[in-house]
Amino acid sequence: MMRLMVLFMTKPVGFEELQQYQIALNNHAIVSVADISGKIIEVNDKFCAISGYSREELLFKKHSIINSGVHDKTFFKLMWSTILAGNNWSGNICNRRKNGELYWVDSSITPILDNKGKPIKFISIRTDITAVKRLEIKSVATSGRREKQQTVLMSLTKDNGIYDYGVAKAYETISSLICDTISANNSGIWLLDKNDTVFECVMLFTKSTQSYQQGMRLSKKQHLQFFDLIQTSRILNYKNTIMSLKLDNRKTKLSLAVPIWFKANLLGFISIDIGDYEQDWHLDEHQFLINISDFIAQFLHNCKMKELQVQLLTAQRMVRVASWELDLQQKKFYWSDEMYDIYGVEKTIFIPEYDNVYDFIVEQDKIKVKNFELNIMSGLRDRIKYQIIRHDGAIRYLDLSGEVHYDQAQQPKKIFGAIMDITEQINLEKKLNREQGIFQHIFNKAHNALLLLDSQQKIMMVNPKFSSLLGYHHEDIVGQTMEFLFKNNSDYKNHFETLACLNLSNNSESALESEILYKHKDCEAILLNTVSSVIEAYDNGMNENAFIYLESIHAKPKIMVKNA
Repeated sequence: MMRLMVLFMTKPVGFEELQQYQIALNNHAIVSVADISGKIIEVNDKFCAISGYSREELLFKKHSIINSGVHDKTFFKLMWSTILAGNNWSGNICNRRKNGELYWVDSSITPILDNKGKPIKFISIRTDITAVKRLEIKSVATSGRREKQQTVLMSLTKDNGIYDYGVAKAYETISSLICDTISANNSGIWLLDKNDTVFECVMLFTKSTQSYQQGMRLSKKQHLQFFDLIQTSRILNYKNTIMSLKLDNRKTKLSLAVPIWFKANLLGFISIDIGDYEQDWHLDEHQFLINISDFIAQFLHNCKMKELQVQLLTAQRMVRVASWELDLQQKKFYWSDEMYDIYGVEKTIFIPEYDNVYDFIVEQDKIKVKNFELNIMSGLRDRIKYQIIRHDGAIRYLDLSGEVHYDQAQQPKKIFGAIMDITEQINLEKKLNREQGIFQHIFNKAHNALLLLDSQQKIMMVNPKFSSLLGYHHEDIVGQTMEFLFKNNSDYKNHFETLACLNLSNNSESALESEILYKHKDCEAILLNTVSSVIEAYDNGMNENAFIYLESIHAKPKIMVKNA
């Protein structure tokens, strides 16, 4: 290579100085020389090192030996037409190492001309830009993933009909969307039973077969370690736990498990299976699954609220979720379209910036939001509830969550997160609490003895007048069946069979009145006039509660009937 260096000198140099130039070039650049046919006639050590070929393997071979196949024929045809015309060519080329790995170089090809101006050789000087290219490819891939994730989240939050699908159909929709978005083999939704001892799969979607399964069970007894970890982590993967689980006498390997939390209560988890290989998940994919788990938690809560209070169904709006991004270096906000609806501003007019978004927050919650920012900036995932006042004067309750992403220097770069509009949920909970308080007050202050039974004739509530009449306190009697109070078993059976017949007649104003012998706590029996009625309470559309009203038929309730 030494004789080639003369071509770049602007004035005569000595042999030693020429050697120093050569050393400098070889230390920095990947250099090769090809003849007019494209055969390699000289290479430096860096060329050998990056390509993986020895000098002997490269000499007198064409550069196609390192062709990656990434570029088409038109690319090389244009390059050759340029240098054969005696002109310099420069550009980025992807090559393939001897071991099959790809690498990128920024290449400059200069023709060596004879005294007639015709090319006789070509010098190629290259710089390794593989790391830069990988970052570019990664950035493009990340942007594509985030766009797809936001589209999915928006499709879920804007699909008001998801509550009309039925729970099973909603689970099918969510599990299939997860698979499509993060390229998983299957995804499942598992819910914890009331005893907190079993996770039951309510839906498992397998992408390869486009099939759905449900009913598999994961017991705490068999998977104690998994139960402990899922309750103390925000997300689990194959790197931090044993994820090989035995389900229905077969084993499955999970790649990810994302807990579903609601108000510090574990409801279940999302399972992700990508097959028999390991994958390094991206932070945006983690956040997407966390957002989905939050959506499921909110979905389950809303369904439960509807079951408890069917008369308030029309007043409840579907909770909306919006995604947001804060560029910490440029101090710029990026919102999804749903965010504009939540804040009550027009997308074409309002430009979200740090200060004007902060101005929406009510004064007493501004410190809470500032602390949220500090927690996020320190690397913690956080979640808070706060209020805003919109320009139209409406107050909205919001649920805010997020996490920070770092640049290559491990400096905070961006914060990604989600906001839920929980205004209707908060208002509904306040209304339910008020109604329950009013009912409790009326029930306790009634002048007659009152009981409230569930559909199994178990006592749910008694008022103070009942305790005074029969001697039983609330803690003595709640949970017992009415059979416990009846003196004669036949009276108990006849009474509730008649009550059931009244209920089947669909006459909501009917009541059953009869005289019944009851067991007093301290005496043998007491004869009481009993008025019973059935009141409807929504519980899976099947169960009712019985409202029992008792009063003494004697002027003095303490008169007892002996040996009845």
